[in-house]
Amino acid sequence: MKKILLFKVFFLSLFMAYGQVAKTNTISGTVTGLPAGPGGAHIDRTFSFAAGDFTACTGLTEVEISINLILGNGTPPTPGPYGVHEDLNVRLVSPTGTTVDLIQDRWGYWIGSAQTNTYSGFTAVNGTMNFDDDHPTSVIPVAVNEWTTGNFSPHNPLSTFDGENPVGNWTLRISDGNNQFAGADYFHFVQATLTVTCGTSCTEPDIPVVTATPNPICSGGSTTLNIAGNLNDATQWHIYTGFCGVTPVGTTAGSTFTVSPTTTTTYFVRGQGGCTTPGTCGAITVTVNPAENAGYSYSSSSYCVNAADPTPTITGVGGGSFTSAAGLGLNGATGAIDVSISTPGTYTVTYTTPGACPGTSNQNVTINALDDASFSYSASSYCTSDSDPTPTITGLGGGSFSSTAGLSLNAGTGAIDVSASTPGTYTVTYTTTGSCPNSSNVAVTINAADDASFNYSASSYCVSNSDPTPTITGLPGGSFSSTAGLSLN
Repeated sequence: MKKILLFKVFFLSLFMAYGQVAKTNTISGTVTGLPAGPGGAHIDRTFSFAAGDFTACTGLTEVEISINLILGNGTPPTPGPYGVHEDLNVRLVSPTGTTVDLIQDRWGYWIGSAQTNTYSGFTAVNGTMNFDDDHPTSVIPVAVNEWTTGNFSPHNPLSTFDGENPVGNWTLRISDGNNQFAGADYFHFVQATLTVTCGTSCTEPDIPVVTATPNPICSGGSTTLNIAGNLNDATQWHIYTGFCGVTPVGTTAGSTFTVSPTTTTTYFVRGQGGCTTPGTCGAITVTVNPAENAGYSYSSSSYCVNAADPTPTITGVGGGSFTSAAGLGLNGATGAIDVSISTPGTYTVTYTTPGACPGTSNQNVTINALDDASFSYSASSYCTSDSDPTPTITGLGGGSFSSTAGLSLNAGTGAIDVSASTPGTYTVTYTTTGSCPNSSNVAVTINAADDASFNYSASSYCVSNSDPTPTITGLPGGSFSSTAGLSLN
């Protein structure tokens, strides 16, 4: 690689509870005429941390890097039009020997592998590249041909250092893998700053495996989310809908959580709380199947106890069953109602379909008793000479009266004109006009006046005659009377 390099490196991490310590190495230097072959040549810079630099530290957290590089010619370097053979390697080694390559030698000389790339030219620049595992753009496809400015994730993740003890010597090693132009390769190190943050180690929760029992469910039902995984240092499982972290549903520190979705819903679950950082969710989709159509109807909402027995029309899924409260003569299989044996009243008839997600629907049915058509006359028989009788209605009024021919009957009031009636026995019927008309009968006899016919043998008698006795040609057993002066038995 024909180049002159000005290098500035920062190693950073998120500041946590137990301290952030920075060490700077400013021993500048230029490497030129590097030999070819595996390993090439390099310069090392060291950063030393003592135990007293930290308080209550149990491990490193995040690491970040910033690199400033100038490509040029001469010493000191000045920018110029030079080419890159992709053989630069930048490496950080922790006190425990853990190695992370920020930029890796694409020609393979540094890492001991075969050449994979060739020379490519560019106009030299002064650029700053910032490295962080959280940066979305990887350095691998960007920094192979030329230096640039921007934020990148390194070739190897800096999280490799997480949890290590930072105390000891850290080494920054910068290598030029090959000298393609004898004596013309230049590498100038200016400064590097290593900043580490140490705190209590924190174990993130597992990405849970989530299942649902049962699944699918019927509309209106519930299911249990089963959460498999370890919370570790998190305090609770958080359940969301919409997407991970979007719409909270609830939390649990256990391994189950009950939900009752009304439509097909995806649930997202992750561990949160404590020292942890919210991460990736496990997910499960709960399918909600609608209830079957349980539509049905009767021809009317009310029936009299003497009506024809009604059978419902099912407009939904057939083959279900019917139920109601006690007192209704209901056929559970067909829904037919035996009105004659039903106790009058209002009932809720429920139809339930037979499928995996049964539907139900209700219809109110009223069974009405027949109208009370009770009535009576003051006597069961009347003479044609009696006063006209009018009945007493003890049931539902407003009905009408009727009888067989010969009885002079007022249809509206039931009054009998006995003098105009033909003697005989009649059935008087009273019929109501209510929701369930009914009728009742009363027998009434109209009697003609008794035959009181009698005669004497003569129409006059002397006081010396024998006492006459009348001949009764009518109804005997009666009594005789006369005006005063007649000595009459």
